[in-house]
Amino acid sequence: MSFLDWLDKLRELPEVNRRRIVVGTTFALTFTIFIFWLSVRFYDLGSKAVIGVEQKESGPIIQAGQAIGDFIESVKTNTASINSMLSAEASTTELFIEAEELQP
Repeated sequence: MSFLDWLDKLRELPEVNRRRIVVGTTFALTFTIFIFWLSVRFYDLGSKAVIGVEQKESGPIIQAGQAIGDFIESVKTNTASINSMLSAEASTTELFIEAEELQP
């Protein structure tokens, strides 16, 4: 099957199916470019670490993964601190309400 035959089959499809193919292809291409951009963006050229037997050189993909992992870890830490602040505030509010009820 040649490329032109494949295009003719695509032209015979209903408009809805052709639009779905276009959206899926566009999304896949955009996602590929985004991953490539992340890998280049977070590649550390200034790293002058000595590479030993047990230490492997980290490429741009590994560094991007580490950056995403660090971001997720910081979100978890911030969420935990916000939850503890809210629970402390809720217990303080409950104590305040109980103290008001006890007063004559």
